[in-house]
Amino acid sequence: MAMRFLLVACSLVAIASAGDFYQDFDVTWGDDRAKILDNGQLLTLSLDKASGSGFQSKNQYLFGKIDMQIKLVPGNSAGTVTAYYLSSQGPTHDEIDFEFLGNLSGDPYTLHTNVFTQGKGNREMQFKLWFDPTEDFHTYSILWNPRHVIFMVDGTPIRDFKNLESRGIAFPNSQRMRIYSSLWNADDWATRGGLVKTDWSKAPFTASYRNFKADTCVPSSATSECASNSVPSDGGWWNQELDSMGQQRMKWVQKNYMIYNYCGDLKRFPQGLPPEVRRSAAPMDAPLSGADIAKRLASCNKAARDRAVRALSSWLCRQSDDAVSDADLAKIWKGLFYCVWHADKLPVQADLASRLAALLESVSAPLAARYFEAFLLTIRREWSGIDFLRLDKFYLLIRRFLCHAFLLLRKNAWDPELTARLTGILLEKSLLSADNYPANGVNYHVAEVFLDEIRDLLPLAVETLDLMLNPFVSVLKKSADKVLVNKIKINVFDRLLENGRKLLNLEKAGDKIDSGNEVEKLGKVALLLAFSKKFFDSASASETLQGNRKILFRLREDFLKLENDLDKSGIHISVQHLENGSSENVSSTVVPEMQVEVKNGCGDSGSDDKRNKKRKSLKECSDSIKKKKSKSGKKKSSEDSVMGIDVVVATGKGNDVVDDVSLNGDAMESHGLMDFDECMISNLQRQFEKVAAEAGMTDDNGQFSVMPATPVAGAALKRRRRAKSADVKVNDKRSSANSEGNVEKSGDKSAKKVRFSMKSNLVWKPNNPLPPQSLRLPPSATPKGSALKQGVPPGPIRETPPTIKKIKVKATSVKKSRKGVKSPAIKRLRKLQSLLAEVMCRGSLRGCSLSALQSKAAVDVQYLLFDDTILSLPVERMNGM
Repeated sequence: MAMRFLLVACSLVAIASAGDFYQDFDVTWGDDRAKILDNGQLLTLSLDKASGSGFQSKNQYLFGKIDMQIKLVPGNSAGTVTAYYLSSQGPTHDEIDFEFLGNLSGDPYTLHTNVFTQGKGNREMQFKLWFDPTEDFHTYSILWNPRHVIFMVDGTPIRDFKNLESRGIAFPNSQRMRIYSSLWNADDWATRGGLVKTDWSKAPFTASYRNFKADTCVPSSATSECASNSVPSDGGWWNQELDSMGQQRMKWVQKNYMIYNYCGDLKRFPQGLPPEVRRSAAPMDAPLSGADIAKRLASCNKAARDRAVRALSSWLCRQSDDAVSDADLAKIWKGLFYCVWHADKLPVQADLASRLAALLESVSAPLAARYFEAFLLTIRREWSGIDFLRLDKFYLLIRRFLCHAFLLLRKNAWDPELTARLTGILLEKSLLSADNYPANGVNYHVAEVFLDEIRDLLPLAVETLDLMLNPFVSVLKKSADKVLVNKIKINVFDRLLENGRKLLNLEKAGDKIDSGNEVEKLGKVALLLAFSKKFFDSASASETLQGNRKILFRLREDFLKLENDLDKSGIHISVQHLENGSSENVSSTVVPEMQVEVKNGCGDSGSDDKRNKKRKSLKECSDSIKKKKSKSGKKKSSEDSVMGIDVVVATGKGNDVVDDVSLNGDAMESHGLMDFDECMISNLQRQFEKVAAEAGMTDDNGQFSVMPATPVAGAALKRRRRAKSADVKVNDKRSSANSEGNVEKSGDKSAKKVRFSMKSNLVWKPNNPLPPQSLRLPPSATPKGSALKQGVPPGPIRETPPTIKKIKVKATSVKKSRKGVKSPAIKRLRKLQSLLAEVMCRGSLRGCSLSALQSKAAVDVQYLLFDDTILSLPVERMNGM
């Protein structure tokens, strides 16, 4: 082996050539169109309509550093190609290419580079030069050693093709190559794909060469190998590679001047990118910048956008967190926004939204968080420019990103740090963003779809759910956007509260609960998360907006009531956590001894017969109301319009359990029965005494009579008529109460079920027609008139005629309407007419009638109308007029 190495070393020659074209090159074609001038220091190639020209080196090289200064064809060079390259011979040849594609006058040249190995190329990268290559000579270099092929322009690297033979990628390191150059016509493809043809009126086209330098290894004909002892002792080009400064300069060129890269051309490689692109450990040969990707993503051509999305997915999945800057992500998302903007038809839009959102799960967690943040910043910045025809697909995009953000958290086992980071991004960059963009619609949609998207991943650990819902609690504390606050209240917390009540009612009734439905999943969240304390702390915090405290306290009261009902019921709700951070359903455990009843805390319960009778009477009452509603055709489906509250007053004797039956016969969902303590009962007693005194319901001893309360819309309500007096009702009810012996005068010992309903306390304006008689409480039960609204006087409700608005007549119209009022000018005219008639009658026209003289003198008087001096003329002077 050692003997073979010596033989190889003896057969190698290291050659350094310097700029004598007579010694180094031979003209191969073109006749006198290729010329060597200035004693071998200059070489020119020309092209005319008949032929081009070319030359080649006399030596063959295996590795080296080769420089050539070239001045390209000036002016209109469209259709021409100036090639300068290294190449071997044969069908499996190797090749390293510089090709300069001409262009129209004023347009830049296109520098085309390519690498062939074993006869296979298709590794093109194209650039626009940052200077005019026709004004002066510039140096174009090829550094070729066993590890790299580096292309350089004026010493600036523009491309680095690395040796990846260990990964199965061929590299040009075994075939000797010559230097070739030629100038020829390629107007069928060179300029704009062949659209611009060569203008032969500008011929001949000439390119010039000088200062050729080659520091190379020239193997003898007996071998095709080169060893390190054939190069200088300092190593030189043999071990040269790009340092950090060289890599930064190459990135700058590729970011700003590269116009084509085969590594991202998925249309050209439908079966997959070349292996060096897929397997490259350091894809320096195919860097993609944010601006370049954004341009492709925003293309008007759907095929180009699809290729760009595939390229982005492939490229982004290979990047580490620090490899992609925030500026690049912002540029990429600018392009992605317009990529979605151009997407047409729902299937295409849904597929694109899913592919973009799925990238959250394909990249590393830190990069996914920054990718999610860039999405929120872009969608908020561009939101105001979206027309209503395109809103649906951007709503879909927001929803898909929210869903895949949850899937990312599940993939990472609901890591608390990652969960806190994503929810923090959602809060700071969108829900409570300080960017001042008019993008409230983004926040509104997030509030509307949040529970829908996370519902399929429930149940979760309590700690995880607390982190997930914290952003919405913060919004309720700090947001001044009343619409957003209301949407979060309704779509998040009211929805949880409603499902919590439904779940508790189902558990009380012992009904079977379907596993996985909304009531079971969201109900457990409401029952287990201790929302009442969270809302109380939020409402009491110093940083909470004053206008939001009322909402927080109201939510606290609602959840506190739900939690108290859960504690009293004795029902146990539990979840079992899984290893990945999520949890699975465990059937709710109901205490066997517990009966789902509303207890009043007193002695023995009543008999089953009494209970059945009460249920039957309530059912009949509800049935009658149903029939009445069906006849009238009036239905109220809104929860806000009618709110019913059942009040149970503790009793010492009648200890019956009253079923919570609503007016429609179903169990009350929004409001259940409430137990009042002695303090509240006494307050109610005093209120009733006051009302009874006003209504004249006191007896001879000054005591008031308590009538047994009935449902507002019950059968007793039908018997009430306005024609009956309050005293007759009181006496009848007092006698019935005394006969049954169920009513006591003392408030502590009495037990009555009183049903209050906001439906009965609605206030109608006087101008509106009276409500139906069945919806009014009798004067004996409530204060007359409206006790709930200020400004409405007490007393019975009366119909008052609508007020007639007086029309204010303008002063100008009054003046115009007046008749008989004469202006000063008319008065003066009448006076002058009478004076003139009197004068004329005294003169030559004696004996004439005054009216005739006035009509006769009217013509003369109109000229004297505004002459004030006529009034001072003497009579003799006027006689002579």
